[in-house]
Amino acid sequence: MNKSISQIIYDFIGAPLRLAVLSNEASERFGFTSITAERINNVLPLIKGELLDVGCGDNRLVRSYGNGVGVDAHDAGGGGVIVENTACLPFENGRFDTVTFLASLNHIPNRVEVIDEARRLLNDDGQVIVTMINPLLGGVGHKIWWYDEHHKRQTHKDELDGMWISDVIALMKDRGFTLAKHKRFVYGLNNAMIFKKRIGDSGKSDIAEQTIKDFGEQWTKFTDNDGYYGSLKLFEDMWAPLVDIGALKGKRVAEIGSGTGRIVNMLIEAGVAHVTAVEPSEAFTALTANTKKHGDKVERIKDTGDKLPPSGDMDYVFSFGVIHHIPEPAPALAAAFKALRPGGTVVIWVYGKEGNGLYLAFMSPLRALARVAPEFVITGLVWALYFSMELYRILCKALPLPLRKYILEIAGRLSPDKRRLVIYDQLKPAYAKYYKRGEVMELLIGAGFTDVKIHHRHGYSWTATGVKPPN
Repeated sequence: MNKSISQIIYDFIGAPLRLAVLSNEASERFGFTSITAERINNVLPLIKGELLDVGCGDNRLVRSYGNGVGVDAHDAGGGGVIVENTACLPFENGRFDTVTFLASLNHIPNRVEVIDEARRLLNDDGQVIVTMINPLLGGVGHKIWWYDEHHKRQTHKDELDGMWISDVIALMKDRGFTLAKHKRFVYGLNNAMIFKKRIGDSGKSDIAEQTIKDFGEQWTKFTDNDGYYGSLKLFEDMWAPLVDIGALKGKRVAEIGSGTGRIVNMLIEAGVAHVTAVEPSEAFTALTANTKKHGDKVERIKDTGDKLPPSGDMDYVFSFGVIHHIPEPAPALAAAFKALRPGGTVVIWVYGKEGNGLYLAFMSPLRALARVAPEFVITGLVWALYFSMELYRILCKALPLPLRKYILEIAGRLSPDKRRLVIYDQLKPAYAKYYKRGEVMELLIGAGFTDVKIHHRHGYSWTATGVKPPN
């Protein structure tokens, strides 16, 4: 249900009340859109076919949609089916087209088993819809929401206040689902995710396609790699202490996600003999223009990372700032493994979860806005954040603030236009995952690499290497 302009304004004015003070019932008595109604209004257009709502509460979603059944382990009225265990439901295989978890998956202690049950009950083209807030917001909310269920019943020790998007995606991936769509609502504070049982004919999910499109737009807008941004000095900072830059001389290497050719040019400057550059987006035009000076030292392939040729003769495969933008990175890493010679090394750099908690809480709503806003609004955000970053940089010179070393020694050495590019890069892409240390290790080990090493670069990201075992 679309809200009128007057309702949107009224809800915005009353946001502190309806988000933190009033119960759903009280919000609606005062004419506000309740948080439950926000969830339902955002999810209803996403549902298809027969619905199963797990953790249905008062069964409001099913009653609003009109075709389905709700189940819950606790009776809140509304006609839902009350079961002892939502991992064992009395329905036949493949019955449902959509299974929903509206603000419930974090409250289900045996969530792995319940997701497996949802998979059993979905038909082959079925989808799971999950809404979720992050644990920082949930932790605060569950303490101040006097009307919350935490104050009405005894909660299980394995219930969570909320879940990070990346953790939901990883959990669903492990149980055989692929993220197809992600949207934010309620001022970017809440998330709705659609997961598919299988990927479509293109082999790429909708969100993967959108992320590729986003980078195509970004890298056709920002095409040059001048100054420190494209320097060998920054290249050394990216990979140290895990990669000896001097050891690259004369090597055959590949890069997954080459963008405008920044890393390709760095690799050539470092003395490599040949680079295979893989880039799926419209940035391929800028990549070609920026690397044509190297002649046949660079081979360019316009495709996704999983299509890197399995030559088996590469000494290194690099991927800087790309793996965390791939919803399903395993095929790309498998391709890197096949491209390497025995004893060859994969080298990746990804965003880190550790050290970024406050940053993510601040940036997540802005990223949500950027994904739906027109370009002039994004440009305004970039400039506003740029001036904030400049103020923070000045303060870092006098105070031991978080990320001080990175701000002064790395970001501070970039030209102003490149600092704005870095901000734009944080706002625009449809998908970005912030990896925990263990997740990075699992990625490389799961792809078959051994002797995996990892470095916490500047306290906010991970540089990691893995070696393809000898035959």
